[in-house]
This record gives sequence, structure tokens and C-alpha cells, in this order.
Amino acid sequence: MYLIEDVRKPVETLKALTTWTHDDLRPVWSPDGKKIAFYSNYNPAGDPKVWAILVIAADGSDPTQGDGLAAKVVATDVVPDVERGPAWMPDSNRIVYVRNDLQEYNPIYVADLARKTNLVLKTDTKMNHDIAASADGVIAFRAQVDQWDQIFLTKMKD
Repeated sequence: MYLIEDVRKPVETLKALTTWTHDDLRPVWSPDGKKIAFYSNYNPAGDPKVWAILVIAADGSDPTQGDGLAAKVVATDVVPDVERGPAWMPDSNRIVYVRNDLQEYNPIYVADLARKTNLVLKTDTKMNHDIAASADGVIAFRAQVDQWDQIFLTKMKD
């Protein structure tokens, strides 16, 4: 993944954000513009089908590979969204995502970057996907109900 710092000089201002051999997908800027979250198939087991969410500094000051970049994992066993990247909450400190857990029907979790926790968001829905968060903190997602997908909205408590 690369950052072009000046679009008028793309070659001269190209800066690598990641340089490892893993797939890094769908980067999303945090609302405050200081961080970038993205999906990566980096995992200690080396399984290319297991995904995680990483968060790095948007200015490119974080390590671009190895243990330094691996330390930026904020969530593991993630279901990557097909269309968009991780869903930032407006405070730029939390990311909402779907965990790859078929026994629990892919529950929704919240990664709190400041507290370094991942907590389940109880929804009583199944096969959750396509999560988005609005600027005022409303979470939208699709879930399967009676074999049909429906859209749900919820406001997270602070």
C-alpha cells in the first residue's frame, strides 16, 4: 500500500505504507485523518484465507513490514467487506467489524483502539455483513433473517 503525498509529483512523493507480501485491501482514513485502517491476510499461521484489521499512522511513520507492522493488528478473524474497508466510528478510536465465527453466526464486534479491546455488540442478528458507520455514530449493517437479508440501524452507546 502506498501514499502519494503530492499528486503533481507522484513518483517523487510516493511513500510505502506496507511492503510485506500479504494482501492489504480497502484502506479507509479515520475521521480525524490521522490513521488508516485496512484488511490484511497477515496472520501468524500464514493462512491466506484468514483476515485481520490493521491500523497505521496515515503519515507513514509506522513500520512497513515484519513484527512492527504485525503489532498494528487491532482485530483478528475478520470477515472483510466486499465493497468497503473497515467501519470507523466518528471518534477515530473505534472500528466496527464482523468476526468470522460461524458458530456465533458472524457477530458484530467493536475494536476500541485506546483500550485495546474487542467487544461483541449484541444484536441478536445472524450472518452480519456490510457494516457502515455514520458521522453521528449510527451503525448500519445487513443481516440474514429467515433466509433474506435485511438492513438494520443502531446507535452505539458511548
